[in-house]
Amino acid sequence: MLTHQRKYFDISDWKKEQDYLQDMHKHGWKLKNVKGITYTFTSCEPEDVVYQLDYHDQANTDDSIQMFQDCGWEYIQDLNGFAYFRKPKREMHGQNEEIFCDEDSRNDMIKRVYQGRVIPLIVIFIALFLCFMNALDRPFALGILALFTLIYIYIIFKFIIRYRKVL
Repeated sequence: MLTHQRKYFDISDWKKEQDYLQDMHKHGWKLKNVKGITYTFTSCEPEDVVYQLDYHDQANTDDSIQMFQDCGWEYIQDLNGFAYFRKPKREMHGQNEEIFCDEDSRNDMIKRVYQGRVIPLIVIFIALFLCFMNALDRPFALGILALFTLIYIYIIFKFIIRYRKVL
């Protein structure tokens, strides 16, 4: 049996997304795939499974996936630079429940997210702002610009505030 859930996580919510996937698996729903904000789950036996996300650039995709698979992590899929992995807790044998072996590895991933997602968002925002500057005399254009400004400020500052120690 399949179920589809719509859930939105922004770029700074990857830990919340991992927790959500783990909770769904505990309740008998194993992640099949993710498309945008739609999560597809298949029915399974409830189990305590750890889900982890890793952000990587396209050049290192295959190497990263193979490295984690060699450590016993099941690769699920890749979406927008994030690779989804899972591993039953019973197979951890007291090991760290994270895909990253140390704080530096986790911090490196956060920096990759910043460079690969936040910086392009800032560039896109500046381009949109410049495009709409000529149309500020039109209320609709001003409204769109204000909406995008608020969304971009929220996403970017949320990420920077959450991970400022790493950046």
